This record gives sequence, structure tokens and C-alpha cells, in this order.
Amino acid sequence: MLAAVSCWGAVVAGTQGLRAEHARIDALWLARQVPPAVRHRVASRYPSARIYGDRAAMLAEHPPTQLPCYAPAPPRHLGRWAAALLAAVTIVALGVVPIGVLRATAPLWALWLLATATLGAGALWLLLGPRGTGHRAAGVVVAEVFAWVVSPAVGMAGWLLRVPVLRALLVAGFGYLRTLRPGYFPVEHAPRERPFCGVRV
Repeated sequence: MLAAVSCWGAVVAGTQGLRAEHARIDALWLARQVPPAVRHRVASRYPSARIYGDRAAMLAEHPPTQLPCYAPAPPRHLGRWAAALLAAVTIVALGVVPIGVLRATAPLWALWLLATATLGAGALWLLLGPRGTGHRAAGVVVAEVFAWVVSPAVGMAGWLLRVPVLRALLVAGFGYLRTLRPGYFPVEHAPRERPFCGVRV
């Protein structure tokens, strides 16, 4: 069974449907397997809704509305994602490899020195240079990553330097979970003359 529903008023858009202040069932599609008694009962329960035996025909006459609050997804640049993933994996590895192994391998030692210098300079520039809140927040994040990379050089105390990064990961996970709270999804307003049309199973 599939229903085409017109919605208007305050419409809250969700990830798997929507909630509306007002709604009206315009059409119903019933599969062939639905018993005649159930079909008759549904038709008597929704007398104003047109009953369809062809799902494609119902969707053609009642096409779902593309809600304006959903912007089209930007094209993904796989090259940037791959570079960011490679940089993240490299930073994580540099913060875990013991300092003896780093010094014994010339390429790893050069990479460690370069990452340490770059992250340290970036953290200082963001924390001391610009005065925007966003720059200071970015400076704190870069400083935490700097502490992660430097941690192998200070032995057992390096585990304390890893705490800020682990805390940041927990905060980021909690922030993502907060986006799932009620009221996070946008509310759209549609007049009765131009209702949204949605499809519900």
C-alpha cells in the first residue's frame, strides 16, 4: 500500500519523511495481493482519496514535491577526500610510532620534523595572529594535533598529550548525536493553495 499525501502549514522535514500541521490523503495505491475486503474497507475509510491499481500512474498524477529546504548535494571531489584521509592516517601514525623507530628511519624522521614544525607554526599563527573566534577554535584543534604528533618524543607522558585529541573525538561524536535531537530539522511553511505532496508506505 502506498499513499500520496498533501501537506501544508508548518512542515517539518526529516531524513525519512516529514511531519505537517495539516495533511490530506489524496490517493492510494493497493497491490494486487490486497484482499477485496481490505480494499473495500480502505475505500470506505478514505472516500475522498482515489484508489489506484497502478503505482506508476498514481505517482505520475501525484508527483512528490522536492522540498526547498533540501539543497542539492555538492559534487564530491574524491581527490581532496583521499588527500585528507592520507594526511589523517599519517598524523595518527606519527603520534603512535615510538621515537626510536622514527629516528632510526630517515624518511619517517624527516616527515615527523616537517609535521611538527608545520603544526606548531600553524597553531601559533591561529592562536596569536587572527582575532576571530573561528581562528582561535581552529588554533586549539591544531594545537591538539600538534600535541598528538609530539607525544612519542616525551615517552610515557605522551599519553597525556593524546588526551586532548581523544577528548575532541568524543566531543565531535556527541555533537553529531546532538544533530539528531528533536527540532533540529528545518520547518517549512506551505499555504493550503500550494501543498507539499509526499508519498508514504
